[in-house]
Amino acid sequence: MFVVDSVSSEDNQYCVDFFKRDDGTFGFEEYRRDIEDYNQWFKIGCFDTLLFTTKKDAVEAAVKYVIWLKGQLE
Repeated sequence: MFVVDSVSSEDNQYCVDFFKRDDGTFGFEEYRRDIEDYNQWFKIGCFDTLLFTTKKDAVEAAVKYVIWLKGQLE
């Protein structure tokens, strides 16, 4: 699995990574920065098990699930 794109919130406190799995499917996950250690990211979503055939499909689903993301992609 490897990250194909990453989108951060305007305040850089959150991000969504879009990734491609070895089997060719795509997915996404949401993370937040640790307020005590600004260099560490922690998974806060449970989206990484969702499967999509294209990155576009993963992005469309992420916009539905991750409220702040829609504003970042417009």
